[in-house]
Amino acid sequence: MIYLIFIPIITAIFIYLIKNEKAIKYSIIINFIEILMILYLLKNVIENGSIKMIVGNYSEIVGISMELDLIGSILLLTTAFLWIIATLYSFEKHGKDYKFYFFLHFLRGTFYGLILSNDLFNMFIFIEIISLISAVLIIYKRDAYSLRAGVYYLLFNSIGMIFYLLGIVIIYINTGTMNIEGLMSVNLNGTMKMGIALVIASAGVKSAFFPVYNWLPKAHTAAPSTISALLSGILVKTGFIILIKIARYIDYNIYFEFLTIVGVTTAILGFVFAMSQKDVKSILAFHTVSQSGIILIGLAGVKTLQLGGFLHLINHALFKSLLFLTVGLIISKYNIRRVDKIRGVFKKLPVISVFVIIGMLSITGFPFTSGFVSKMIIKNYYHDNNLMAFIMQILNLGTMISFMKMSQIFFGTTHNKEIKESFKENISIIILGVITLVMGIFEMYTLSNYFDIGVYVGLKDFVVYGLYLIISYGFYTNFLKKEAKIFYKIRHTHLNFRNANVLLLTFVVLTIIFI
Repeated sequence: MIYLIFIPIITAIFIYLIKNEKAIKYSIIINFIEILMILYLLKNVIENGSIKMIVGNYSEIVGISMELDLIGSILLLTTAFLWIIATLYSFEKHGKDYKFYFFLHFLRGTFYGLILSNDLFNMFIFIEIISLISAVLIIYKRDAYSLRAGVYYLLFNSIGMIFYLLGIVIIYINTGTMNIEGLMSVNLNGTMKMGIALVIASAGVKSAFFPVYNWLPKAHTAAPSTISALLSGILVKTGFIILIKIARYIDYNIYFEFLTIVGVTTAILGFVFAMSQKDVKSILAFHTVSQSGIILIGLAGVKTLQLGGFLHLINHALFKSLLFLTVGLIISKYNIRRVDKIRGVFKKLPVISVFVIIGMLSITGFPFTSGFVSKMIIKNYYHDNNLMAFIMQILNLGTMISFMKMSQIFFGTTHNKEIKESFKENISIIILGVITLVMGIFEMYTLSNYFDIGVYVGLKDFVVYGLYLIISYGFYTNFLKKEAKIFYKIRHTHLNFRNANVLLLTFVVLTIIFI
């Protein structure tokens, strides 16, 4: 399985050295080969359990530990699939840019490494490389805004990783090993909890938890649409991967309540900021923050709740990538990003519009979509908790209001006769859109037959969704379309780098106190 890390990295180096356009096009074949390898590994994991290895046959205490379980296999498969989609999508704009594909393929290899790592220090190395390459791709447009966003992303995430490094030093002093399994055999005293808290706080930075999410909208908005899709769909999941790996070996009770509160706060503030935006990519970026909050609510728990969180992580990777890629095409054709200026999309770009709507239905939890399935699992877990059940309903309503605002782009007319679709441009979003569309049915079947978890759709679900649509339209018409002053103020609320770091330090301190 270690070959999965090196194959895309060697491909990246090969492309950089030969600087050949055909090599760039054919490199996608390597991506398909990786999917076949991952499917083979997934089959082995299902039949025989987790695959473990120590690089170099050293002792587990000092060796570089790698592990692949069912969760890791699904993450690898999702990553490889979305990378194919992003690569296909990027050919039209970057097809001859060998430097772009050098970074793109190299980034995939390092992300594979993070998923496979079972060693805290090895994870640190991979995360740092991921951050460096991501920063380069964020500033790839080479304009002033993207440069500021890329530098902000790199500096802020690097500061967050300092706390990760401090955390694993504390863990190493207490366990004598960097192997994550070492957490299982050690008494969780105050010092160990502090080390784990520092690691979790740094995970919060990587996955944009409140109040350390400020870097994400800047980066996603500035990056090319291909990179925005990967940032939101895959790379922002870095922090969740850290949490999932740690959760294998420690008692979730030490962080359940704290992370649930953080998740709820993140989800609410994410959609509040999203509905205040006028830049269409900013709306999607802040919804990544909001959906990260929902994922965190799930992953903070165990068993069914954690399953719901993990499913939402995968589902979000699909439908948010679809939304960023389709919106990227709309922006490139209209050369406008303001949601109140883009008009007539459904008439001019009907195929793209259909897949934007599929993404919208999924993220807002329309019955039978993947978003409905994962959100329903989390909701059902809290059916006896009136407060959390109410919060989940509010989160879904807030999401629908934001996308009600975004849906205005479909209507009206535009006099730009040059706006046209082409199948060549749309092929990547068609593939991703179809997978996103059928994923909900597939998940319902799999959960029912293999996990004995029933997620059912009834008339009530359609009625509730329709009622929320009516409420969303009313809210949009009365508050967002006319832009109430509070939403104007929210949109123009910005944190400078110093204040963002104060919030980061506050978050770290609170994490240490409450874990």
